[in-house]
Amino acid sequence: YFCDLARSQIEPVKGLRELMAWIKSNGVKCAAVTNAPRPNAEMLLGGIGMRDEFDLLVIANEEAANKPHPEPYLAAMRRLGLSAEECCALEDSVPGATAAIAAGVHTIGVLTSQTD
Repeated sequence: YFCDLARSQIEPVKGLRELMAWIKSNGVKCAAVTNAPRPNAEMLLGGIGMRDEFDLLVIANEEAANKPHPEPYLAAMRRLGLSAEECCALEDSVPGATAAIAAGVHTIGVLTSQTD
């Protein structure tokens, strides 16, 4: 049921498509950093038609530590060849924002239905 719902009824956060279009048109590197298991993350991104919009998908449980530890963000920066000063995180959870801040990344909190 969840898979069908994700593919047919879940919508991206308002403004995400426009933001991703701007990111791509300006050559900005972009990673999705998530605590979701890989199958769920790939299904959700595919369900909203954005699986190919990100240069990198970092799955926290595939790293040395999950959010709120900074390691998922540090891993994304290493793989993209970026420093924290060159990055900005949009986060909809307290553990995610905690991880991004601990990694030294400029962090913007986004209120969604997932916000703690």
